[in-house]
Amino acid sequence: MRVKRGLGALVLAVVAVFVATPAYALGNENPIMTPGATDLRVTQATIGQTICTRGYTKGVRNVSNQTKHRVYVAYGISRSQQRKYVIDHLIPLEVGGSNDITNLWPEPKADAKIKDKLENRLHASVCNGSIPLAAAQAQFTALATPSTTAPPVTTPATSPATTPPPPTAAPVTPPPTTEPPPPQTEPPPPPTEPPPPPQTDPPAPTGNCNPNYTPCVPNDPVDVDCAGGGGNGPSYVTGPVTVTGTDVYGLDSDHNGIGCE
Repeated sequence: MRVKRGLGALVLAVVAVFVATPAYALGNENPIMTPGATDLRVTQATIGQTICTRGYTKGVRNVSNQTKHRVYVAYGISRSQQRKYVIDHLIPLEVGGSNDITNLWPEPKADAKIKDKLENRLHASVCNGSIPLAAAQAQFTALATPSTTAPPVTTPATSPATTPPPPTAAPVTPPPTTEPPPPQTEPPPPPTEPPPPPQTDPPAPTGNCNPNYTPCVPNDPVDVDCAGGGGNGPSYVTGPVTVTGTDVYGLDSDHNGIGCE
């Protein structure tokens, strides 16, 4: 019993240090796009037949290149920058994470070794009964909070409440001593109609446009190429288009800010 308690305390201490380390906060993980997802087949009752079985993760790991590309596009990471990242499971497969895209995010390679060490420690603790499965999974969703939440908003100190002075009575205006003028006999002129509002063209729909280009470039999760070029789509755009953000589809081949020239 003392051995289990000691190991449990050690793991919790490692987790606390890991979360509090400012240099590592799951990189650019976005809890809205990557809230985390678990494999429903892995429960506390089935860990002996799943994650605690040798070779389990190798048998269930299944993330296609197309899915990885969709994750990079969603996070706005261009092809030239992808070599600095690795698509990782927020909740690791070792503690019952899922291959669903809501559990995937681009982890900076420089941070991968740090997270791998924690994954191995928590996997061992779950399998030897030191901590429950749900507690291990919660550690990884909690790690996303420091890097993605806005800084705390400080409110200015308020002065103690004071009793407002009693309202003063308004001065009494004496009644007029002269008789009011007679009413006008001529009716007032009819009101003029206001000018019609200027005609404006309705804004172009942006619901399916990628925010990194103007005018609209389809927000295709697979790829977009220039019409008439050598690309294989599946979506195409007729240029020129201006690159306003990250050139995620590689349309600006000469890097002058204009794509599909």
